[in-house]
Amino acid sequence: MEKPVASSHSRAVQPYRHYGAGHGARQRQGGGISSKKSKAREITKLFEVFDLPVDIFYEVASHLNPIDLLQLSRASEDLRATILSRKSRLLWVRAFGNVVPEMPPCPEHISEPCYAHAVFERTCDACGVGQSVKVDYATPVRLCGGCWRLNVKKGKELVSEAGLKKTEYRQVLNLLPEAGGGRVGRTPITTLSQRVTNVYYEPEFKAVVQTYRQLLQSKDEVMLQAFLNERRALAIRRLNFKEAVLAWEHKLRELQAVEDREYMEERKLAIEEKLRELGYEPGEYPSCHHDFRAMFDQPRKLTPRIWNTIRPKLIKILDEERKKRAEAAFRNKWQKRIEQFKRHYAEFLRQDRDGELQKRTLPSFEDAFTRARHLVSATEPDADVTDKELTAFEAAVLDYADEYRAQVRASLVELVQQAEPLDAAQPSQKAKRTASGTKDKGKRKTSPSNNSEDSAKEEGPNVEAECALLDAHTSLFTCAWKFAYFPACRDAKSYPDMAEHWQHEHHSSRWSSESAELALHEPTLVPALAVALGLRENSTLSEIREVIHSGRPECTCGLELHLETIQPYEHFAKLLAHADGFNSWRCASPISHHITVKPVC
Repeated sequence: MEKPVASSHSRAVQPYRHYGAGHGARQRQGGGISSKKSKAREITKLFEVFDLPVDIFYEVASHLNPIDLLQLSRASEDLRATILSRKSRLLWVRAFGNVVPEMPPCPEHISEPCYAHAVFERTCDACGVGQSVKVDYATPVRLCGGCWRLNVKKGKELVSEAGLKKTEYRQVLNLLPEAGGGRVGRTPITTLSQRVTNVYYEPEFKAVVQTYRQLLQSKDEVMLQAFLNERRALAIRRLNFKEAVLAWEHKLRELQAVEDREYMEERKLAIEEKLRELGYEPGEYPSCHHDFRAMFDQPRKLTPRIWNTIRPKLIKILDEERKKRAEAAFRNKWQKRIEQFKRHYAEFLRQDRDGELQKRTLPSFEDAFTRARHLVSATEPDADVTDKELTAFEAAVLDYADEYRAQVRASLVELVQQAEPLDAAQPSQKAKRTASGTKDKGKRKTSPSNNSEDSAKEEGPNVEAECALLDAHTSLFTCAWKFAYFPACRDAKSYPDMAEHWQHEHHSSRWSSESAELALHEPTLVPALAVALGLRENSTLSEIREVIHSGRPECTCGLELHLETIQPYEHFAKLLAHADGFNSWRCASPISHHITVKPVC
């Protein structure tokens, strides 16, 4: 068989391009003294094989599979010479007979070791890299993706490069089998009529063309006709052999699938039995949980090691599922009282909302409900909520408000710190470390306040640093639900606007560290908005928000902003897009934007 050419795009040419330089260096260095000693001990053990009589060695080796014989032949030069010699052909025939299901017999145009390599190994014949899945059993040759594209080409391209005439290439294309392709279940091939649209193995194509032209030049019609007949018959036999191997692979996959299903069923029963011993019944399993099902649906037997690995993960998922079911049962039982608390909380949030920042940054009902569950179940499920219980609910929410704001603030600060360069993030990281666990010296007084800056000063320097960090114009966030059907989630928001957005739009969800993401593009537009409002470029977000909410903004471009139709926490994003010229195609004069804020009468 003509050898393929290694591609310059092969993984063998740049084996470490997907890794750092250090990884490649470590791979190329090789082992130390200890590894050489262990390798020497392994080689020494092989000498015992040569002490066996030849007939006993052949008898033992005849029980191996073809892939095992290939690996054994690479253990030493003597074993290679013995196993790959023509005298050992019977050994290979018996090895192929050990394969289940039965393989097609080895054809005459290739040797048994070459047959075993093409079927059982995944090494590229050109560059030597592993995991090469492109194979043509008619040749046979196995190649990686880069080498396949270099060595296997369309007939039209090969004919054009060889300069063959139409009468010539019609004969030449039928002298070698097409590469790739193949279809399971096709009837045996008896005649050939291959086309230029098929792909062919280029090294063999060139060799066939060279022989064909030499015979044409010799003008020996008998030799030429004999060559054509022999090559056509060989091409038909090779194509039929490829179809037989593909059919064998298909049957092997079917048998493996049946075996895998048996293993999976056995594994499933074993896991269910062990979970039942721990107190978990199959009825408690989550119906739609990918990680949970993946630990069940594995085509491997459940060993003690595997069970010790997956047991903590299964128990964690099942405990979470129990909590979800208990929560659903609780809500179903107390649904009437929960809805009454929810309506009252929505009314409570609407009262005195415009002039009070603290009210706009209170937790959503789902977060507030976690601190008032005892009020819901304090009486019978059908009993109406009393005024005393509503007052207690409000008090519980207000007591939880500072803790909730700290939770939101901490998660947003973490997002900002992760995006900052290391040298710029050091002061913020110091503030974060202090806020997370370091005790401040001296006593600190806390008292409720309606002003966020005053409350930050009273809570201590940690909160001051966090608020200062979140007040920078680069600290803008988007809701993590921005890819859902919630238009308001896509807008950039400051820290107070983000808290108000979550309270208003996601009242049925709890805040977590994954509820917000850092805005990437919008912070670059803040200076333009500040200038349009008549402020300096490096104005803080609180200064910009104070101007925006002080009246009714109007722009000199003449475009109506219609801020009265959206929520207050959306005003900032609306003006940010406007100042950037997002709606400039609708503006009467889109050259510049000067926004003035008129007092509301």
